Amino acid sequence: MTGLKEWKPLLCSPSPRNIPEVLEAHRRLPYDKLYAKYFIEGDAYWHLRNFFLKSKEYTHMILIPDDLVVLPQDMEQLWYDLQEYDYPILSGMCNVDLDTMRDYFSITENLPHPVRPLKKVDDPERRRWWGWRWYAWFNSEMIKKEQIRQAAMTGYRHPIFRVMHSGFALQCLRRDVVEKISFVTDAADNAMPQAECSSVDIMFSNSCALANIAIMVDPRIKMLHLRHGGPVEIELGDSEIWHVIGDEKRIYKTTTSAPKNIHRMLSQWDT
Repeated sequence: MTGLKEWKPLLCSPSPRNIPEVLEAHRRLPYDKLYAKYFIEGDAYWHLRNFFLKSKEYTHMILIPDDLVVLPQDMEQLWYDLQEYDYPILSGMCNVDLDTMRDYFSITENLPHPVRPLKKVDDPERRRWWGWRWYAWFNSEMIKKEQIRQAAMTGYRHPIFRVMHSGFALQCLRRDVVEKISFVTDAADNAMPQAECSSVDIMFSNSCALANIAIMVDPRIKMLHLRHGGPVEIELGDSEIWHVIGDEKRIYKTTTSAPKNIHRMLSQWDT
């Protein structure tokens, strides 16, 4: 196994809110950071990727949701893992939310579909959503079983294992992956207005599956996700890019809109 040769990551966060616990944790991370402030989700990821691709000095793009608490030891473990093997994609994990899904993690054994559930059945005995998208979230016991299963297949026991989907919890993307796969939303697949579209992580996982790029997860990188179930409230402000290098923060006002094709359908992806 061959580890990475260069390491200059850019920590990237689509950031429609200012969560004190998260920002305080970020100040302790000795890496450059990029925030797309107050954009809708699809536009935020487009600007983050566009900035990264133009900034050739960075080797890896690390995705951090704006409600994820990342500690220095999380980044250290990620770096140690990549020293052992230069994974194209390597992710940590976090609790799905702080409510009913707090014992489940942001990784799945299935590949969530781009099409969202269509309707809800009110029959108490069959109370569930009907449609294409669903999530087989891992819990701790399922992770242990999957590690054993994959070890039996490969003949090699290792904490890091492959998943079909990871919800961008400290998800580290090698530059060649970012160059190959763009970030798109699920708007077109669900006939949604662009301002209401989201699920960039799900669409990215589907694109990786099509391109046969493995999403690997290290469950030792377990972080706190400050999310409660239900809709997410965002703050309003002027959309801008923050590039933080050490104690210096460079703010870029942007009048450039993300192209409409960030909302294109699965069949139109460039993989």
